[in-house]
Amino acid sequence: MSIVPNTPSSAEALAQLEPNDGKDTVLAEVARGAFVAQVLRYDGHDGEDTFTEEPNIIIDCADQEGGQSFHDLTLLPRNIDDAVQTVIEIYSDYTVLTDGFGEIERQDDAFIGEWHRSAGTVGTPSMHVGPDKKEVYASTFWQENNSGQITQPYLAINCGADVAFLPREALAFAAQLLQEASRAVAIESKSEVA
Repeated sequence: MSIVPNTPSSAEALAQLEPNDGKDTVLAEVARGAFVAQVLRYDGHDGEDTFTEEPNIIIDCADQEGGQSFHDLTLLPRNIDDAVQTVIEIYSDYTVLTDGFGEIERQDDAFIGEWHRSAGTVGTPSMHVGPDKKEVYASTFWQENNSGQITQPYLAINCGADVAFLPREALAFAAQLLQEASRAVAIESKSEVA
């Protein structure tokens, strides 16, 4: 995780601003190779009104050989692995910071202090892959109680046995796994794990 600790809240940032002023707050930062990725939140005053924009991701590639000639995100062949790892990490941070849990299913009727049998995300959209069109998907599961505690979340991958992926199907499923793994990190980071 690359989330910056002790960042000011929007209210704290707005309290420090003059009228018609604004400020970016870096909520997370990943530096790998030639890339620096940040999750930024912008707080501003517009006359008497104040506003906070949703956090967004900025990726700077100016440190590649060629320096400031890179104004857009450019990936030179020797830097592609660093770029992929940077995007994966900053995406995970973004999911945590924006509470990107997705839909959660819980069992009813747990007693205080006793664990539910299970709770978890609905998971990524399922795919039907290969010549047999077998269903695959991922989801995150854990146990929880009415006191707000959860057990360690785990990522479950449902592929069944002997699933054959076409190459593009495998790539699409890998992207879904990244999405679900980021949800799992967000749940773990925002919850009291017992």
